[in-house]
Amino acid sequence: MGEVFLRDLCRQFPHDKLFCFAPIAPDYEVGIASPDLSWIPMQVCNLPKERVIPPGSNNFSAWMRSRKQITGWKRECAPIIDAAVKYATEVKAEVIWAVLSGPAIVYITAEVVRRTGLPVIPLVWDPFEYILMNRGYNPLTKQILLNEFESILKLSQSCGVASDGMKQSFELRFGIPCEALINSVPESYRQIRDGRLQEDGRLIVGFAGSIYAKDEMQALLAALALVGWEIDGRAITLRILGNAMTLSAVAAGKKCRIEFLGFYPTREAIEQLAQVDIAYLPYWFDSKYADAVRLCFPNKFSTYQASGCFTLYHGPQDSAPTRFIEKYPVGICCHSMDPEKIADALREFAGNSELRQRAAEARKVALTEELNQTVSLRRMATLFKVEPDAFMQAKEFLH
Repeated sequence: MGEVFLRDLCRQFPHDKLFCFAPIAPDYEVGIASPDLSWIPMQVCNLPKERVIPPGSNNFSAWMRSRKQITGWKRECAPIIDAAVKYATEVKAEVIWAVLSGPAIVYITAEVVRRTGLPVIPLVWDPFEYILMNRGYNPLTKQILLNEFESILKLSQSCGVASDGMKQSFELRFGIPCEALINSVPESYRQIRDGRLQEDGRLIVGFAGSIYAKDEMQALLAALALVGWEIDGRAITLRILGNAMTLSAVAAGKKCRIEFLGFYPTREAIEQLAQVDIAYLPYWFDSKYADAVRLCFPNKFSTYQASGCFTLYHGPQDSAPTRFIEKYPVGICCHSMDPEKIADALREFAGNSELRQRAAEARKVALTEELNQTVSLRRMATLFKVEPDAFMQAKEFLH
């Protein structure tokens, strides 16, 4: 979903204002150049392979190995930095817009900014500490890379971030203005729903996207098994949209009803989700993911709202989804891994028509005030310090 959102952000630019220098991992296919973005001039190059020194003792030997690793890695990045500086000069760049998605991109961006003197506007999807943790770096290497990340944020004139929580955190931490760029779906894609369930005698639970919170998903399956895949006389079906089915269905029990529909483009995915009653949104309970849960806004949440279905958020209370649901009660929260409490949340949803109707009304407000492209365009304009009309003229490309 992150790539889809980046594609949609790129669509907002006038065609003569965006040029792309794309360092990518050697085993990664260039996904941004979808047919409707073929107008973007693009230069592609390969990033050096990351050589991770696994966590170990923080002694002098580990420090020396970390320094050696970073030095060699920076040497391999040098030709990419030269090429990026040359490209920025050739296209007469006025500002650098950088998606800080990994250590190499962070270092390359920082060096290009220093050498060109151009202002930089980063886009940060995930806390950098979370990215480094997932890559498996040892503490010393992580600190070196984190210092690089912080240096580029302090050089920035503004920053695009993933949520209001990240906006507040970064503005306090780095002293720069930030804009929360939350995925929005074209109005023409939206499905209008009231609080009624789809079918008598049936409850359809939907899920879309990558299954990253696997323990939480397994707890959902255990909850459904606990109630025999039936609540208040309604047979439950779990309908999954995504690239891969990476769950073990053992916990689901013998009565499980799971439909795996595969991947759908955004518009078709919304049409499929419009046929479910409640969309499941899991987030990690494991404390090592606490920063990501607190600061990141799942793109699938916006897709769920556009589909017109109710949302079951299953994750920690201190989270971006919880704060959103507190402001716009579009769903119900379950802050426990206990299968009985997950089942209770589903039971409350299925049996409370007033709750469902209030959620339908709240969804309309959320789509008007937050999850729409007019808001997105206005925030992009603020981020780049231009008049909104500079992006409004590109609005037609978002439908």
